[in-house]
Amino acid sequence: MQVDAFAMRTEAARKHLTEAVKTATPKAAKALDLCDSLYLDVEDNLGAARRAIGFKDAVTIRAMMGMAAQDMQGCDEQFRKVGEKNPMDHFNRSLLEMSEICRSLSNMI
Repeated sequence: MQVDAFAMRTEAARKHLTEAVKTATPKAAKALDLCDSLYLDVEDNLGAARRAIGFKDAVTIRAMMGMAAQDMQGCDEQFRKVGEKNPMDHFNRSLLEMSEICRSLSNMI
């Protein structure tokens, strides 16, 4: 259930990103484009985590959650590089927290 919630939150982040890019500066728009790619990677990682749950493969789940966390940090890093406020910061923080929760839950498998 937590992975499903994570996926729904990622989808909501991508929808928010679509709106944010409309009013973004050119530098921020470029960073948001990369963030969108990273959110797609997160969705792929969550698919792999779902499959791993079926096999009770806690190691793969933890790896996929770690990769998802790196994607969120990569999005944040792009905004630091261009020196602008990240309009996705709220989403990224909550998604990082969700990845940590999923990693913790995988220890129970």
